[in-house]
Amino acid sequence: MRSLLPLTLGLLLCFLSCSSYAKPLIIAHRGASGYRPEHTLASYALGMEQGADYIEIDLVATGDGVLICRHDCEIGSSTDAEEKFPRKKRTVIIDGKKESGFFAQDFTLEEIKLLRTRERSPFRSTRFDGQFSIPTFEEILQLVENYNKTSEKKVGIWDAPSGVTGLDDFGKVVSWLIVEKHVDPVVVLIV
Repeated sequence: MRSLLPLTLGLLLCFLSCSSYAKPLIIAHRGASGYRPEHTLASYALGMEQGADYIEIDLVATGDGVLICRHDCEIGSSTDAEEKFPRKKRTVIIDGKKESGFFAQDFTLEEIKLLRTRERSPFRSTRFDGQFSIPTFEEILQLVENYNKTSEKKVGIWDAPSGVTGLDDFGKVVSWLIVEKHVDPVVVLIV
């Protein structure tokens, strides 16, 4: 019970500091991941169409340093990497545990673009397996920018970098967004 006290107080403070209690913040987690394979342009687009205030993305880096949208560095469970690149499978130690699979950092962007996504949760539909590619962060920025130009409702990006490590890397991502891509700092929320 004692360990829940800080969390409860934190949530209470957040609740009390809100200017409006009536309207919840809607975040499309990995896009509309219950309807399309997670972290695809189709999933993000559907999440925006369904009324999300933010689309939540996760970023990992490819071997050639391009940020792509995936929940984990291990991409074999949500793509056809094993069928297309069987020799890239390897075992690594993550948090003291061995994990075998296909890791984003072992692929170039050109190779990533050959992969197709699939649903990894067994209780969800596989109807869209093989139809979508893995988007880059830049493609997501473009998708949101285009949506915001044509829609009355504005959508932001809620970013949870999975494969970007260290404060220096976070700073580089934020600087790149603001300086190079001219993204309003309010649009991108990094948590």
